[in-house]
Amino acid sequence: MRLLPTRLLQTYRGHFRMQQLLTLAANPANGGAVTGVGWYDIVGPTAATIMATPNIGYSFANWTDSNGNVFSSSAFTTYEVVAATTLTANFVRIRLAQTITFGQIATQIVGMPTPLNATASSGLPVAFISLTPGTCSVIGNTAAFLAAGQCAIQALQTGDGIYDAAPIVQRSFNVVMTIPAQVTAAPFVYNRATSVLSLK
Repeated sequence: MRLLPTRLLQTYRGHFRMQQLLTLAANPANGGAVTGVGWYDIVGPTAATIMATPNIGYSFANWTDSNGNVFSSSAFTTYEVVAATTLTANFVRIRLAQTITFGQIATQIVGMPTPLNATASSGLPVAFISLTPGTCSVIGNTAAFLAAGQCAIQALQTGDGIYDAAPIVQRSFNVVMTIPAQVTAAPFVYNRATSVLSLK
């Protein structure tokens, strides 16, 4: 009698996890950073923790799902993953405030140009204009004095894509004719170097 080989049957048991990919996007792309991308169990399901961090010049608006529906206005939130999906963090452009520092200007002399110095808190360049062109003029960062009288100069910074225009700062001062380095006219002494008139 011939014996036939027997086939051994084995049963394997395994544990399989059902996961789906959660993708995050920023709108606009340079508006900020997002965290929370990954594979999540959908049997459960799993609540994914997501966070949006705006870049300078932007603020967070909301989160929207793959259909464009807003589901949270909090930058730090959770989302229940039940299927593969893409969530979008929406950012909006904001403009920052800035100020100008422009010091007082002492009395100036006709025919003797002087540099103008002002800075903006944003680091952007400051421009100057003369409101009294008959007395003084401005070319770049230099003021020229044409006649005796009152000179008024404004410092301006008009802003850019991040900063709003700065409040205008104006300085007014006297312009006098050329005088000796020191004039003595009892009982006063005028020092040209310091533009100070003092008693003798």
